[in-house]
Amino acid sequence: MNQAADKQASANAEQKIAAIAPASTPPAISPQEATKLVQSELRRVGCLTASADGDWNASSQRSLTLFNKYAGTKFDSKLASFDALDAIKGKPGRVCPLVCDRGSRADGDTCVKIACRVGYRVNDENECEKMPDKKPIATRDDSRKRDADRTQAESQASKPQASGQIYCSSAGCRPVGKGCHIVKTGAAQEQFQRELCN
Repeated sequence: MNQAADKQASANAEQKIAAIAPASTPPAISPQEATKLVQSELRRVGCLTASADGDWNASSQRSLTLFNKYAGTKFDSKLASFDALDAIKGKPGRVCPLVCDRGSRADGDTCVKIACRVGYRVNDENECEKMPDKKPIATRDDSRKRDADRTQAESQASKPQASGQIYCSSAGCRPVGKGCHIVKTGAAQEQFQRELCN
């Protein structure tokens, strides 16, 4: 019975050593894999929007700086360390606030488009504001066109009403006056038109 207890005690001691060993020494992975792990965790806690590609670039450094700011840590943002990885893994949820583009707002862990009612639009503060009424602006071209239309309407009103026929001669064409009509005269090969009024 003593031997069984000794074996059990030595087995427990080995398990405790095995459980402590990985935490004290970093696992044997490449720096790029370690960087990917840190980036993945930074994405999980909402501090990184770029993909976890293993390249510790300016975007990744800014994300670790944001994590430091909101988690109250002071990790060197110039490199992806195992200490930073452990600290980020220790956070159960979002650490960095969700930042949405203009026209969107945070709804939980996602950005949703802001929908304004008819006659309103999204302003620079991402709030719905009433759109200003559009008043027509008169331009010089508009006033010239109105003047030309008015002059044409006045000149047409003063002319006598035509019969709908047009009389053409060597001097040009003109509408046939009210109460007048066109009469063809002459032989079939040499017909002439003339206006005949009653």
